[in-house]
Amino acid sequence: RAGASGNIASETVARATPDGYTILLATLPNAVNESLYKNFKYPFSEHFVPIGLVAQTSNVLVVHPSIQANTVSELIALAKTKPGDILYATAGKATATHFAAELFNMMAGVKMMPVHYKGGGETIKDLVSGEVKVMFSTIPPVLGFVRDGSLRGLGTTGLKRDAALPDLPTIAEAGVNGYSLTLWFGLAAPAGTPRDVVEKISGALKQALNSSDTQAALAKQGYEPLGGTPEEFATFMRSEIEKWAKLVPVIGTIGD
Repeated sequence: RAGASGNIASETVARATPDGYTILLATLPNAVNESLYKNFKYPFSEHFVPIGLVAQTSNVLVVHPSIQANTVSELIALAKTKPGDILYATAGKATATHFAAELFNMMAGVKMMPVHYKGGGETIKDLVSGEVKVMFSTIPPVLGFVRDGSLRGLGTTGLKRDAALPDLPTIAEAGVNGYSLTLWFGLAAPAGTPRDVVEKISGALKQALNSSDTQAALAKQGYEPLGGTPEEFATFMRSEIEKWAKLVPVIGTIGD
């Protein structure tokens, strides 16, 4: 049940029978939405039981070749001379592509302005054509364009360099100290799901992530397997909720 930055899925799972047969694939917006939406109805800690983290990937800061910036530092310098003039693309408001750019704005002390699209296809098309100049894209859709020079990669958003683009520094390495964003995925069940059911699914997830076939499939799409216990996912989720609550005053809340 996709849509509404994960809120449709959250509502569906929160209301489901807690028997282990309806599972939420939680991701970054599930942590941000608690602060982003004024009337948010399904806080994670109240309505879900963590099962385990699945995988994560970085975004990549890419620019059209017409932008006079070959490094993150040069982009920051350019943006400071033109506050509000540089437009960046997103795959929609309250998506990881949006959060990554606003976190960059806040930490780098710049003001690039968003152009929100409805999904990624038209976004990448306009980015390559130069209609918009900057994007914090997920890696797979732009990897070929970076490699052939249609787009210029400046840095990746994770805590360490991405295996798909090992020559690019992280944005933190490139000068924005402390910057990090990973697009992560984890499994959660409705609140009230019995502990033995949670442990059974968690064990199956661990077994799957230890499979060489699963690891290869994830790596092909640019994802790093994670895993871990339900308790570790719960701790991680709390840290993500707290982190992104600091950014919401910059973005502004959403009414529904």
